[in-house]
Amino acid sequence: MASAISEFVDSYIAAYNARNVDALLNLYTEDATLEDPVGSPTKRGREELREFWENAVQFDMTLRRGDTIFVCGNEAAIGLRVGIGTPDGRKELDIINIMAFASDGRIKGARSFYDVSAIEETLRAG
Repeated sequence: MASAISEFVDSYIAAYNARNVDALLNLYTEDATLEDPVGSPTKRGREELREFWENAVQFDMTLRRGDTIFVCGNEAAIGLRVGIGTPDGRKELDIINIMAFASDGRIKGARSFYDVSAIEETLRAG
């Protein structure tokens, strides 16, 4: 499962960086949930996920692998680095995604942990 999740992370990053909402949605089950950031209202199902991702890809942000992927059964804690465009170049911030995977390898639930204020401040500066 660990190698499959590692490959999955590459697909997730590629889909986001390509701004390909359909490819992102294909990584989720039909009834998947997403809490991004943690503490915000949970998005449920395709329609809410599509709305979220259509908004998310509008920002000048890119993803790349962080240093950490821990896999336990059908769940993983995945470290990512988000690069945000600013007038002074790109600023990178850390994100931890906790994802639960269905038997077909797609995401059935995801929660994203990050410093919301740092991202908002960086976006305002850009």
